[in-house]
Amino acid sequence: MSRPIHFEILTLDPTRANEFYKQALGWEINAWEMPGSTYWLVRTGKSNRGIDGAIMQPGDLRQAVINTIEVASLDESRSRIEAAGGRIVQGPHDIPNVGMHAYFADPDGTLFGVLQPPPGGQAMQTEETQGSAGRRRRSGPVRKRTTPRKPAARKAPVRKASAKRKAGASPKAGTSRKTTARLKAAAGKAKKMSRRSKAARTAPKRGAARGRGRN
Repeated sequence: MSRPIHFEILTLDPTRANEFYKQALGWEINAWEMPGSTYWLVRTGKSNRGIDGAIMQPGDLRQAVINTIEVASLDESRSRIEAAGGRIVQGPHDIPNVGMHAYFADPDGTLFGVLQPPPGGQAMQTEETQGSAGRRRRSGPVRKRTTPRKPAARKAPVRKASAKRKAGASPKAGTSRKTTARLKAAAGKAKKMSRRSKAARTAPKRGAARGRGRN
């Protein structure tokens, strides 16, 4: 089932129409300049409901409003439209980044557009359009480009020192176990020598004290 995705309001006085729809409906309208003509892009809202459109001069298209329908295949739709009594009016036109577009008329002469999006594309309704006949800008759900994520860098395993290494580790980084043992032995000898020297100094004092006591 094909659905409308874009509308075009045709008028001989676009400036007046723009001001009217801005004031009456609060639409956001911006001019898009093209060689030889101007196409006014219409944003009707930011929600997913409804569609956006445009305001343009009629040119050879004699109708107040033209709706554009999205289809899977423009060629197949053209065959079905013509088999049902419709006819092609303009196009098809290949619009870069938008797709193939053409204007058709039903048996009563009512005009409507038909758009076949490019491969991988879809109907777009939330961004502004560039127009149906080669003037459409992208609209609709914004597709984010997905790039493969780079694998996270692996951290080098942290080696924990064993209990034996911790127990024999020197307070100074880079000191070997043998050096540590030597330092400890030297410190022990120094302590013993200090004790002996202290005992030698205190011995005469103790003898003199004993002699005084006898006297």
